[in-house]
Amino acid sequence: DNLQVYVEKGYNYNRANVNQVVQKFEDNYRQMINIYGAHTDMDKNGRIKLFFVKINENSNSDVLATGYFYPNDLIYGSANNGEILYMDINLLNSYPQDIAATVLHEFQHLINFNVNYIKKGKRMSLWLDESLAESTTVLFDSETARARIQEFNQINYYCFYTWNLPTYSYGFVNYPSASVFMNWLYIKNGR
Repeated sequence: DNLQVYVEKGYNYNRANVNQVVQKFEDNYRQMINIYGAHTDMDKNGRIKLFFVKINENSNSDVLATGYFYPNDLIYGSANNGEILYMDINLLNSYPQDIAATVLHEFQHLINFNVNYIKKGKRMSLWLDESLAESTTVLFDSETARARIQEFNQINYYCFYTWNLPTYSYGFVNYPSASVFMNWLYIKNGR
């Protein structure tokens, strides 16, 4: 009802994995809108486009991008002019649970960009924006929230105020800190 799914031509994909990702999104769509706010509808179709593409094809890094939201897609004439989330097709085939969690995370970014930048002309700090996106795991994906807590405990480093951290061998030290912080807020507030 709320997604249009596209797969890059020439790549194989597991249909059951796509269905798992779509179901996770559909199950949580209405609640996310109620919590975070409305998204744009530039293309007047009422849906979010989910593009499964080969994101990490030319990556020489050990750290892989699961997916992303590109804000310029929501600024008319700047990019693809629509509500689009880009996800890695190879990771979809290998780790559909991670892709499903990433779709929710990136959807929050899409909503946040509309609520703060498009409607109010202000960008939220990167740390707070990422923390809110991480709150989707706390609210809608307990498996990923538990994994973030384990990552946080293994890193032995945290920062609850900036996204600009020193470089560590572990690439994404920010996400576990942000997730644990949001988890703590929900526990402290009982919601």
